[in-house]
Amino acid sequence: MKFMIVDFPQSNFVSVKYWLQRNRQQFSLFSQQRNDPFDAILLPGVGSFDFAVEHMQQQGIDQFVRDSVDEGKLVMGICLGMQLMFSSSEEGEKSGLGLLSGKVKRLDTGLCKVPNIGWRAVTAQHNRNASWDSVLTSSNNRQFYFMHGYAAHFEDLETSFTTMADTLTGSCNGDFIAAFSYKNLVGFQFHPEKSYIAGDTILQQVIEAHA
Repeated sequence: MKFMIVDFPQSNFVSVKYWLQRNRQQFSLFSQQRNDPFDAILLPGVGSFDFAVEHMQQQGIDQFVRDSVDEGKLVMGICLGMQLMFSSSEEGEKSGLGLLSGKVKRLDTGLCKVPNIGWRAVTAQHNRNASWDSVLTSSNNRQFYFMHGYAAHFEDLETSFTTMADTLTGSCNGDFIAAFSYKNLVGFQFHPEKSYIAGDTILQQVIEAHA
């Protein structure tokens, strides 16, 4: 599978690039090779919601992503990249890509320190498509690296997502969506590129599931 990395400023696209290289995956950078053929778009993490949205609008990335979704291309988002798929976020005032209807919200305060940073176990919540069996089975109760203060929650999302998506959940003063697969969209609230073997494993399984 060949990825098109959306390398917007402030993002951790360099870490994502090395992650793909480590797993022998081909990739291009949108800023340099936007006309290259690709199978999947990768929206990296780190940064602020409004800054990322503004950059995508200025560079035409938002329409590029929407057109790719309509063409059936896989779109994968990591941390902020996942949050950008939704309609909006409490972190900013601008509208997200709107690939999914729902609002990303700040994690509640409580015993779990916010932002939520470190290795955390995830739980397989919904398994609705056989193609994601291996992802959910091997990731259940496995630890991944998180670094976030905002997240998507089931109660804030459209009904079709909550009834059709395959999901992993995390917890920090309440449950949130740690990862999902819905149609040709895949999101990770954790950082698989920083999660070593667990992150490499889930990348290979997702590629196989969406091949």
